[in-house]
Amino acid sequence: MSLLLASLLAVVQADSVSLSPSWATIGRNPALRRSKETVEIGTIAGTRPGGIRYWMRRTYTERGTTSVGWTTTADCPGSRELIGTMEQITAGPDVPGQGRESPWLILDGVGYSLDAPGRIGDGGTRFRITSNVRTPLAAWIDRLLAALQPCWKPEAPGNTRFVPPLDEAGRR
Repeated sequence: MSLLLASLLAVVQADSVSLSPSWATIGRNPALRRSKETVEIGTIAGTRPGGIRYWMRRTYTERGTTSVGWTTTADCPGSRELIGTMEQITAGPDVPGQGRESPWLILDGVGYSLDAPGRIGDGGTRFRITSNVRTPLAAWIDRLLAALQPCWKPEAPGNTRFVPPLDEAGRR
């Protein structure tokens, strides 16, 4: 009996997945459609550098109805590499009067956002970038969401122990 119990416990532990709190959040919010889509990205505990696996949780709200979907880089081919290209998104200050002002003003369109860890020189930081259509951020988010679209499942991956991120008030 104790051998059977030990075997069952080993199987449960092997299937158990620990999800870290999210380290990045992307958003897409079409102005005229009145919907909001966010995707949180975190790492799956126990993975090593070079073999890191990511989890993603999508929250989509439209007309008062919210749906949640989950996936991992193991379940969605190509998503790990696409997440890695996040580091190629560039942005810089646009100082009025210095010749680099935005050439257009978009009043509708789609609001895109990325909140993630970053670097300034040799130091680490946290940053939030927002944009509208026709930007590198918009193109990257659209590519990522298109790649993830067939991968969403209603349940969290595996036998999950999830540590939710803090909300804006610092609560879980």
